[in-house]
Amino acid sequence: MTADSLAGRNVDLPVDLLDPMDRCRYVDVVLRGSFADRSRRLAELKASINYYERLTSQDRTDIFAHRRHVGALGLFLIMAPSATLHVLPKLVAAGEAALALDSALPDVWQTIGLAHSYAYDWAAAETSYRAAISDDPLCTSSYVFLAHSYLQNGRIDKALQAAEAAVQLDPWSPAAASSYALALNHARRFSDAATVASRALAVDPKFPRLRMLLADSMMQSGALDSAVEELQLAQAELWQDTQACGLLGLAYAQAGEHRQAQSLLSDLEHSHTLYPRDASAEAMIHIGLGSTDHALESLSQAVRHRGTPGLFFTSASFDPIRSTRRFGALQRQMGALAQ
Repeated sequence: MTADSLAGRNVDLPVDLLDPMDRCRYVDVVLRGSFADRSRRLAELKASINYYERLTSQDRTDIFAHRRHVGALGLFLIMAPSATLHVLPKLVAAGEAALALDSALPDVWQTIGLAHSYAYDWAAAETSYRAAISDDPLCTSSYVFLAHSYLQNGRIDKALQAAEAAVQLDPWSPAAASSYALALNHARRFSDAATVASRALAVDPKFPRLRMLLADSMMQSGALDSAVEELQLAQAELWQDTQACGLLGLAYAQAGEHRQAQSLLSDLEHSHTLYPRDASAEAMIHIGLGSTDHALESLSQAVRHRGTPGLFFTSASFDPIRSTRRFGALQRQMGALAQ
């Protein structure tokens, strides 16, 4: 069976499984859909994983099937990060099978790096992303994912370098701009972050992650009314996105709108099968409401459960609880550097 076999009975997923950034964009689109649509997409994805697994078992030299198998597993992690510990061994094994046929596969290295990041194995993640960059030094997405991994383990300067490289490679990429704005926010350069996000939004106003980053920089600068307005727009575009909900709840709480914040917290606490509870988003609202113990307990849950790609301990949102002993312990548990 050759690569030509990928046509025909293959599940027709509307996403490029070999492009990790396209997979992230696809998830953003899925988040805007109905619950029924998300259920269908997840069912399609599971069928696609099974399909490529059959192809690779029938012909272990079919490199395109191996790569798409890795891509489908990576997409599953992005859509269901709580499954990290279950999916990670399968993804790494699939990646090793593909790399045994060709070691120069940036898309495979990126996806393996993403999986290691979800599992908080920062050294393995960096090695994978660096391998992807070595294979294709002009690939913007490798630098974007590397920057995010650095931010998760507290290496802000390294994250800025990687994000700047991404922007230099592709000044028009909203993903590169968002990684740079995120790193700037974590470096407490809120004005610079807002400038980067605003300029990128002018080019691509339909990239809601940029709107969230712009709002975050506004909120940290004290412009709460503007932050709430931007976050309301972001939440409308990504109405099931837990991070947008958490940031909006934090902004409401800081603006004194505690009833709205409590309502969003209640929404977050009622999980469902496709999108389990995001304890890190809950923690942000607890911080805004002044509930330090509840915030720390939520963060403890997030660290224990793995698969929380949006958990960045260096975020200014966590500054009100940063000096507590338990927060420092959670950083160490996650393998993040204390700031």
